[in-house]
Amino acid sequence: MSVFDDDDDDAEEFLKKSFPIIYRVAPPVLTGWQKFFDSKFEEAFGENEREELQYARKIFDRLQKEITPRGIIAFINEMVSLRLAVEEEILLRYIAVFVLAKKQILAEPVSQILNREYLAGVEPIFADDENLSDNIAALAYHVPLTSASQVTLTREIQNSLRSANGVRLKELSLHQHFINILEEVIAQDDFEINNAVAAINALEDYDPDVIPSERITGIWDELCAKETGGSLSGQKFTRTHGLLLAKSSSERCLSLTKYLVKEIRQAEKFSGSMYYHALSSLDECVQENHLDIDLLSLISPLKKAPEIFQDYVKAAQNEYKKSLVSQR
Repeated sequence: MSVFDDDDDDAEEFLKKSFPIIYRVAPPVLTGWQKFFDSKFEEAFGENEREELQYARKIFDRLQKEITPRGIIAFINEMVSLRLAVEEEILLRYIAVFVLAKKQILAEPVSQILNREYLAGVEPIFADDENLSDNIAALAYHVPLTSASQVTLTREIQNSLRSANGVRLKELSLHQHFINILEEVIAQDDFEINNAVAAINALEDYDPDVIPSERITGIWDELCAKETGGSLSGQKFTRTHGLLLAKSSSERCLSLTKYLVKEIRQAEKFSGSMYYHALSSLDECVQENHLDIDLLSLISPLKKAPEIFQDYVKAAQNEYKKSLVSQR
């Protein structure tokens, strides 16, 4: 327990009143620390890790604020502990970075691993290193190196879907595990459907030799199922609905169409003009995509108050009979 609660002013005042003479001892300056570092490193890892020693020393020099014998020993001891945990699949240079930037990395592992902000001070050392993210992910998540890329890929796909970043999602599609992880994320993750649809649409010109078309259709079907699982916000036919109808299987298209008709007709705040425009846009999309759906057969007659009926007729004009709305 601290007597002064970390208050330096109180502590100094107390010392002045208690002791007539106060000696200040400067922290020890470690000259030639590199030799001490090298000897402790080789003692811990042997002479076969000399290349990694060069990396570890540079990283320690740039990321460690105060260099002391105790600090060097603590750093190397922690590296030894991690090396024993991961064996030799992860190079010591990555372990060195993780040890010194661990607090920052673990505070926000996803953003740190993706953005590499934790590298402040050692960026040049890892400028062209494509393996850095996977190795840091393996250390942060305690997973084998072979699985680490899937961990980071999962996070990147989630971020792309949530932010409607189709450009990034298309870049990620070149990864060998992309389609497998994308399917898992679509099935399990919680995201804004409009953003996810916008991002997935960027995969339109994907390579069928890399991603089978039936699996992409399956993803659209899953998105379609998610859309029909909730309530429609207002009497609207959106761009998202149009993309889902254009990309999904015929079975899912029919399910989505039935859902839209039902939600548009049962809207709590029913508007005659919005009712007409929504169903008209839906019908236009069905025709444009040559869907085998008879929209009129899904619409049962509606009777509405005079003011709603008039609003509907004004919008529909000569086509007012198509949606089977009459006046009460």
